[in-house]
Amino acid sequence: MKQPLNLPESLEALLASLEDSNIETSKMSEFVVPVLDAEQQIIIVVENILNSGGDSGKVVMLKGVPGSGKSTFIESLTWRKHVPIQYINKINASVLSSHTGLLENLFSEIQQISPSAHSTKQQGQVKTIVIDYLEDISFIDPKYVKAFFQRLNGFLRHNPILIIWPITEDLSAEAMLKNASAVSGTVFADNPIIEFQGPPDESYPQLAKNTITTLHPGSTLEDFLLSEAELDTLRGKVKQQNPGRLTPRSYLREVKRQWEDNNRYLEDLLKRIPRETQIWFVVCHSEAENSVNSFSRKQSLYVDDIWDAYFGKLYEYVVNNKSNKEKWPESRRLQLAIRGAFKTKVLYIPTHALISSVLAFGKSYDSLQNVIEEIENHSVLPAAWSTPANATRFLSNSALVKLLKREPLPPGNMRSGPAHKAIEKSIQPFEILTRYISSPEGSDQFVNQSLAKCIIKALDLSDSDSDLVAAEQAHPFLAGIRSDILIRTFPDKIICIEMHYTNNHSDSHLANYILAKLDKYMQILSL
Repeated sequence: MKQPLNLPESLEALLASLEDSNIETSKMSEFVVPVLDAEQQIIIVVENILNSGGDSGKVVMLKGVPGSGKSTFIESLTWRKHVPIQYINKINASVLSSHTGLLENLFSEIQQISPSAHSTKQQGQVKTIVIDYLEDISFIDPKYVKAFFQRLNGFLRHNPILIIWPITEDLSAEAMLKNASAVSGTVFADNPIIEFQGPPDESYPQLAKNTITTLHPGSTLEDFLLSEAELDTLRGKVKQQNPGRLTPRSYLREVKRQWEDNNRYLEDLLKRIPRETQIWFVVCHSEAENSVNSFSRKQSLYVDDIWDAYFGKLYEYVVNNKSNKEKWPESRRLQLAIRGAFKTKVLYIPTHALISSVLAFGKSYDSLQNVIEEIENHSVLPAAWSTPANATRFLSNSALVKLLKREPLPPGNMRSGPAHKAIEKSIQPFEILTRYISSPEGSDQFVNQSLAKCIIKALDLSDSDSDLVAAEQAHPFLAGIRSDILIRTFPDKIICIEMHYTNNHSDSHLANYILAKLDKYMQILSL
C-alpha cells in the first residue's frame, strides 16, 4: 500500500517563525488568513506617517501570545496590496550583544536601514522595520533603556519609518511605554499597543489544509490520511482541552500529531492485509461522466491518483443521512476506506462500450440470449457493434481501460463527436439491459463476464495472463468479498471493480451505493 505523504517539518512552526520555514513569500497568500482588525490598525499608523506634514516615524507594539501568528501576520503585510508596505526589514535582536550593548547595537541597525526612508515615502510607501526576538527588555538597566528611547525619539523625528515591535506580555509593554514617556511622548503611535488575537479559530482547519496543499502542489489532504472533517473535529478537541489558549501554532502541532497517530494506525492495519487492495466504483449510465466528476479527482500530476474518490463529497452524505451516519460514526473510518486500508476510485465507462461488450462477448451465455435479441430487434445499432474488435476499441477509449494501462484521460467531456453520438444510440439498448438486470429472472453476473472478456482484449493480455482478470471471483484474502470483476496486477495490487449499472443519475443515489459497498469492505477488516 502506498504510504501517506510526509508532513513538512516546517508545519509546526509555520506561523510562529516564518523566516525559518523556507516558505516562499509569494506562496503566503495561498494559505495565510488575514487578520483584518490588526491590519487596519497598522494601516492607520502607516497612513499617519505618509500624510503627516513632517518626516517623523513611529513605533508600535504588536502584542500576542506565542504561536498566535505575529511573524506571519507581519510578513503578510507585504502582499496585501492595499497596505502601503513593500518590504519588511527584519532585525534579529538575538544575535546582537546582550545587556548594555544590545540597545546600542539595535539603534545602529535601525540607522543602517534608514537611508532610503524618505524616497520610499515619496513613492507612497513606508519603510518598515521589525524587531524580532526581543519581546522583553526588563533585564536591561532602565537608564540604558531611557537613553535608547531618547536617541530613537530624535531619530524618528526626521525619518518616516514604522518600527513594529512584537511582544507577548502586558508588563513588557507597560515598561517600554513608561521608559519612553520619561524622555518623550512621541516615540510610539497614538495607539501604541495592537492587541493581536490571530486569525479566528474557525479558520484553522482551512489554514491547515491550505498550508499542507500549498507546500505539496498537486496533493490533497487525503494524500496525508487527513480530512477536512477530521481537521474541524480536532479544532474543537484542542479548544476544549485548552480553553483560551488555542493558537495557530498549537493547532498545527496537533494536526501533525494526528497525522502521526493516523500513520501509525495505518501501518499496524496494513500488516493484516497481504497485498494492496483498491476498490474501483465504475458507473455506467448515459450521464455517468458528469456524475462521477463530483466524486473523484479527474486530473492529477500522478496517474496513480487520477479518479481517486473525494472524501469531502462522500462525507456530505454521511453528515446529512442518518442511515449513513450510523455506518460511518467517525470520519477516520471513511478516510481509511478511501485512502488507507483501501484506495478507492470512482470512474465510469460509457454506455455504448458496455452494450458493445455484451453484444460481442455475451452471446455464449444462455441467460443473455433473450436480452441480446431484444436489443438487436428494438434498436438501430450498427452491425459492427457486435464484433469483438469494435467492442474492444470502444472500451479501450474508456476511463477504465485508460487507468488500467496507466494512461491519462484526455481533458474535456464527451459532449460532441462520435463518442457522444454513440452514447445517444445506446440509450435505448442500455434501458433494455438494465431492465433485464433488475428483473427477478435477471442478473448482472453474465454482463460482468462479458465486460471482463472485453477488458482482457483491451489490455491485450496473453492466454497465460488472461486469468488476471476474472468476473464474479472471490477476493483471495477478504472473506465474503466477491467483486463484479477482480483484476490482479502482479505483484503490486488487487483491484476490485464494483460495477454500477443504473438509470438513477442523482448524486445521492451514487453516494449511498458507494458508502454501502465500502461499509461491507470495512466490516471484513473489523473496522
